[in-house]
Amino acid sequence: MKYAFDVDDSILWLGDLADLIFVFFDPIGQALCKRTLNLVEKLNEKHADRIRFFLSKADTAGHESDRQKVLMQITQELCKRPGLNKAGFEMPDNLHTHTVRQASKMCQSN
Repeated sequence: MKYAFDVDDSILWLGDLADLIFVFFDPIGQALCKRTLNLVEKLNEKHADRIRFFLSKADTAGHESDRQKVLMQITQELCKRPGLNKAGFEMPDNLHTHTVRQASKMCQSN
């Protein structure tokens, strides 16, 4: 898609303003595409302490073994990039997959 502004620059600008930066990886989508990871890597250069990684839609990834495979794939891709290979990861368990808006919980713990 074409926009009247540079999307990457806009996201980097928002990253400068944000207290926390949530990165959501979609097990079905294109979350691991080069453009996304390049942008996350740039955000990490200035704001490593603010970035939190999450696996969204974990309940759509199939059984527990499928979710673990997806998590391993994402982790392997992150580890290929020196700045991103140190992060923890949040993956909701299958008992709480439909809990809405847990961002406030994350904000309280930081």
